[in-house]
Amino acid sequence: MKAKSKAYISLHIAILFFGATAVLGDLIVLDAMILVWWRLILSLVAFIPIFVIYNLFQFWKELLYVKKELILVGIFLALHWVTFFASVKLANASVAVLCLSATSLMTSFMEPIIIGRRFRKMEFAFGALIIPGMILVVESLKTDMMQGVIWGLGSAFLASLFTTYNKKIVDRGNTVLFTFAELLIALVVVTVLVPIYAIGNDQLTLVPVSGANWLYLLILSIVCTTICYTVAFRALRYMSAFTANLSINLEPVYGIILAWIILGDNEEVTSQFYWGAAFIIGIVLGYPFIARKFYPEMSEMH
Repeated sequence: MKAKSKAYISLHIAILFFGATAVLGDLIVLDAMILVWWRLILSLVAFIPIFVIYNLFQFWKELLYVKKELILVGIFLALHWVTFFASVKLANASVAVLCLSATSLMTSFMEPIIIGRRFRKMEFAFGALIIPGMILVVESLKTDMMQGVIWGLGSAFLASLFTTYNKKIVDRGNTVLFTFAELLIALVVVTVLVPIYAIGNDQLTLVPVSGANWLYLLILSIVCTTICYTVAFRALRYMSAFTANLSINLEPVYGIILAWIILGDNEEVTSQFYWGAAFIIGIVLGYPFIARKFYPEMSEMH
């Protein structure tokens, strides 16, 4: 199997598990900031056996070559997760994952600026086509969910930034080591923010209080983070940041289905929400076929 095909398959497997993050975030009884803090701690601990198996300590010198980008990605990643889980808590899991669909449009602007490649009208057009679906979704929501939408769109912007910077450095070293470094920087950022967030919040829970919460955190940290983020990062070697983010827009498909089954989110939104969601999903699925047929140079993904 060609490396590009393997990259697509591995990315979509990772996306399947990314779809579970919002549901897990809803199930875990912790504030968004504390949830992200524990997610980062457990994810980094999970890297220890990986380092032992692959003897990656010899690659530490590679970090100095891309330290500026790694610091930026770590900051963007930390804030992306905090805003994403804030969206889950303030609205619901379905709304949070669907807001990430705006990432494609944002990436169509950010990737040419950060990577330095030419602006592609095709990418902008498909990114912009997401907007009507988002309008349908937003108009269908209750007023008390709008704050969750705002946080979700902020999370989408941060996702476009960290994916694009990862694309910039993906060929400069070992992606497993880079992922570890980014998570470590993100942990430092969140650890600084936690005491600030805790000021005036006497009811803040810092440690999960049940075995179920620990189980959900372990799945979120090890499977959906340590493994899946490393896989998705490596896949960027064979595709553009825009293509990766457009593919990741399939996350709402899995996330919404899981939210229906596990959380009963379908009881909180109207049929207009699902029409908007279906429109967005159609755009995501249609892009590869249109690009391959009418713009063959874009199917190379570099």
